[in-house]
Amino acid sequence: MAEIVYGDQAVSGPLQQLVALFQNDRYDGTLYIGYPILSNVDGTVRVDALYVARSSGVVVFEASHLRVARSDEQEIEEIRQASAIPSFSS
Repeated sequence: MAEIVYGDQAVSGPLQQLVALFQNDRYDGTLYIGYPILSNVDGTVRVDALYVARSSGVVVFEASHLRVARSDEQEIEEIRQASAIPSFSS
């Protein structure tokens, strides 16, 4: 199961669903939710979710793009296989 690390950002419905996906034994990395990744003079830059693992590298999730339609599942699976990213299906 992926380690889940929560930052100080509120967890929206889509992010809660993403956390649920990573709470199984397929994922061995770390999922950062609402975590600051950069800091500069203008403030802190946060990502909605960031997954880091040896098997897939770094994957950034933006909550506004987390809705996946059933018809997209085949395309997602093909992309996952091409890039060696772990499957989200149960």
